[in-house]
Amino acid sequence: MSNILIFGTDGNFFDKERLYSYGDRCLCDYEDITIPTPNTNQTRWTVSVPKETDTSLRRFLAVRGMKKGDISKFIVDAVKWRVFEQTLAEVRQQVADIRPDEMQSIIDEAIDAVRQAKRNELLGKEA
Repeated sequence: MSNILIFGTDGNFFDKERLYSYGDRCLCDYEDITIPTPNTNQTRWTVSVPKETDTSLRRFLAVRGMKKGDISKFIVDAVKWRVFEQTLAEVRQQVADIRPDEMQSIIDEAIDAVRQAKRNELLGKEA
């Protein structure tokens, strides 16, 4: 098994046998170094972008007082919006041949059905 080498703040390195895991943090007995470990709800991505995009994003975030870690939050938000936009475009394409008045009728029926179900649910719980 190969050792994983991690460089300390003094430029020296230490291996994984000198690391101790406690919850979501990884502590080392080499100096006073705490190394965060990945959150189990997170997935690490390696993303390649043009240098111009990187510079523009970092400048954009800096102007708004954001820090380096906010790049991940920005990417998550951007991905959510892009998925939403593409899903919306697909739905619009699927319903493009439905007349507006017919679409409104379908929406109204769905809203009425949900409201009735909620009323029945509330009345059933109170009785």
